Amino acid sequence: MIPKNISLIERQLLANQFKILSKIDPTEKRNEAKIEILEKGYTGRYFELFDITIEEIPFTICDETEQILNMYRRIATTMETLSDVDKENINENTIAFEGFDANNDPHYHYMRFMVEKLNLWEEYRGVLLNSHNSLCINKYRKMLTYQNHLLHNEQYNLSKSDLEHISNLLIKEEVKESAQLV
Repeated sequence: MIPKNISLIERQLLANQFKILSKIDPTEKRNEAKIEILEKGYTGRYFELFDITIEEIPFTICDETEQILNMYRRIATTMETLSDVDKENINENTIAFEGFDANNDPHYHYMRFMVEKLNLWEEYRGVLLNSHNSLCINKYRKMLTYQNHLLHNEQYNLSKSDLEHISNLLIKEEVKESAQLV
C-alpha cells in the first residue's frame, strides 16, 4: 500500500537515496521529480515513488503456509511407510496437496518464494503449485486443526488411522457441502 504520509526523516532518507541514484544514472530524469516530491512533501504524488504494489504478506499467512507444508511433508512420510493394503481406507485424492490459488491467495506467493528462492520444500520444485481453486485453503485449515490437536497431544508422527481420520473428515465435509448445493 502506498503511504499517505511519510515522516520528515523518512522523506529525507528517501530523497538522499534518489540523489544517489541520480548520480549513478544521470539519464534517469524521474529521479529529480522524485526528489522534489519528497523534499516538498507532495503527498498526492507519493504513488510515483514506490514500485512495490503488492501488500505485505502477514506473518500469520507465512506461518500458516509453513504449517501446511510441514503437515504435507508428514503426510508424505507416513504414506511412504504404508503398504497398498494399508492405504485402502485412505482417499489419497481427497488429502492430496493441490497447491494454492495464485490469483486469490497470498499463501501461493510465499510458498513459491520458499520453494524457488530459498530451496525449502524441494519436493515441490518443478511442480505446478497453482491450484486455481480458492477453496483449497479451507481444506488445509480443516486438516491443520486435526494436526494441531495431535501436536498439542505430543503425537508428532502420523499413523494410518490419523490419515484415515483426515480423509474421512474431508469426505464428510465434501458430502455436506454437496448437500447444501442441492
